[in-house]
Order: sequence, then structure tokens, then C-alpha cells
Amino acid sequence: MTESRLREVWQQSLHHRSFVIGIILSFFTLSTGLVSLFWTPYSVELLNIPHKLEGASATHWLGTDHFGRDVFSMLMGDDVPPRREFIEKNAKYANIDA
Repeated sequence: MTESRLREVWQQSLHHRSFVIGIILSFFTLSTGLVSLFWTPYSVELLNIPHKLEGASATHWLGTDHFGRDVFSMLMGDDVPPRREFIEKNAKYANIDA
């Protein structure tokens, strides 16, 4: 494939909304994964019972679970089951226009 053909394909791809959304989500996921290697907002092991089941807020972007742990921090962590549980629980509510 020549360079001009690659440029043409890239420019055509940028006109498709689903392609652009996919690129943005991929970048966000990769960035979150890289940041989580060095920093997470809250400890995933620390229980905070007074703040259990709080909704999304400026303090806890995705809310807290039934033990008061920050959901965003759990999704950033290296433990797979919380991410899988979150996706399985919320994917059925996603309204994705493909």
C-alpha cells in the first residue's frame, strides 16, 4: 500500500463516527491502564462503610460499592473480577449505536 493510499484510507476513516468513537475509547482505556500502573485515586483494599453505595460524584467518579470502595479505582486495578462484574452488570444498559 502506498503512502498516498494510506493517507486516503485514514482520512475516509475519520469521517465515520463509530471509528472516531472507537479510537477515543481505545485511547482512554490504554491511558487509564498506563496511569493505573503508578496511581489509583483510592485504595481498593480500604473499606469505607459510611460511604457505601454512593452514586457518581466529583469525589467518586463511578460511585462506591457495597463496602464503600471506589468503583473507578477497582476498575483501574490489576484484579480482573471487579472489571468483569462491572461490565457484565452494566453492558445490558448500554445504548450503543453501531
